[in-house]
Amino acid sequence: MKRQRNSNGEHGSAGATKLALRRLPLSSMRPTQMTVGLRYARVKALISGRNPLQLEDFMQRHPVRVVLGPGDACYIVDHHHWAVAWQLMGVTHVPSHVVAERQQMQEEAFWRLMGKRRWVHPFSPTGSREPLEALPQSLDQLKDDPYQSLAARRRVQENEWRGVVVRLGRLLPRARPVRRR
Repeated sequence: MKRQRNSNGEHGSAGATKLALRRLPLSSMRPTQMTVGLRYARVKALISGRNPLQLEDFMQRHPVRVVLGPGDACYIVDHHHWAVAWQLMGVTHVPSHVVAERQQMQEEAFWRLMGKRRWVHPFSPTGSREPLEALPQSLDQLKDDPYQSLAARRRVQENEWRGVVVRLGRLLPRARPVRRR
């Protein structure tokens, strides 16, 4: 079901109704952050590639969220790790949700909006804020931040500790240990 844009030209929150999926080329997508946990992205690539016959269905359940900006530029606002993972696998086009279409905005107003919505994170691997001009132009220019991978691993460990196992993007009950007599 295709959603209507609100008066701001945005498609609203993802939880309200389903957004129409578009297949967009990864090569045209520009990151809105400077770093990504490459080890974590590689793990996501392994998860995605476990069953090649179900890859398309899996990608449909984890679409990359993008904003269309000035000059028809396509900016990733969520799921940078999945985008990098699929690029590592050789995928060229991915399911994407366009959460806002802002092609007509001036650059300065566009970046103010991106900051207000918290859709841009221009922080270096050391945590220092960088100028927006320093944002990578493509996914392969993202810098590795090993702490993002470490934080992701810790989140998975915490979920396992709570009695769940993260598998293929879903939370499934943890298998109960067999008690020996």
